[in-house]
Amino acid sequence: MIVVGGTTVAKSAGAVSLNQIAASPHRIGEGKLWLLITSGLLVERPIALSMLSFAGLAVLTLGVCGQRILWSAALIGHIASTLLVYLAVAGYRLSEPDAFQASFAAPDYGVSAISAAWLGAVATVAWRRRTKTPATKLAIVVTCVAVGLFAWMLRGNLNVLDSEHVVAFALGIGIALGGIRIFAPRPELDPATP
Repeated sequence: MIVVGGTTVAKSAGAVSLNQIAASPHRIGEGKLWLLITSGLLVERPIALSMLSFAGLAVLTLGVCGQRILWSAALIGHIASTLLVYLAVAGYRLSEPDAFQASFAAPDYGVSAISAAWLGAVATVAWRRRTKTPATKLAIVVTCVAVGLFAWMLRGNLNVLDSEHVVAFALGIGIALGGIRIFAPRPELDPATP
C-alpha cells in the first residue's frame, strides 16, 4: 500500500512521468520488461476511492486466503494477465497489422489486474467453504458482478487491453485452487533429519 500510494502521489505531483512507469504492448515488445512491475504501482482516478478499495480488497484477501495467495495472485494476476493479453494482441496484429493501433501504444497501468486476481481468489475460497448454500453461492456471484460493474463505472471506456481483468480473475481462481503457485508453503522439516 505504501509503495502504490507513494508512486501514485509521485506521479500526481509530476515527480514521475507515466512514460517512465506505464507498460504497453509496444513497449514490452521493445524489451522494457521492468514496466510489467512498475505499471502495477499506480491507482487510477479517483485516487482516494481507488486506494481505499485496493487496501480493503488486500485486507480481505489476506484474511480469507492468506499471504501465499495474496502475493501469488498479485504478481501472477498482474504480470501474467498483462503478458497473455499483449501476446494475443501481438498475435492478432500479425495478420492485421493495423488492428488495435491505439491500444498497442497506449499506456497501460494500474492495480486493477491485481484486484481482479484477488477477487477471483477470494470468491474461490468462499465458494469452496463447507458452509456453502445456494444463497451463499448466489451472493458470491452477485458480489463479483457488482465489483466488476463498479470498476467499469469508474473507468467507463474500455479497450482490448481491459480483457486482462478477466484473465487476472481466472488466474486468481487457479491460484486459489492450488493449480498455479509461485509462493509455496515452506516444507516441514523432519525432526529425525540432522
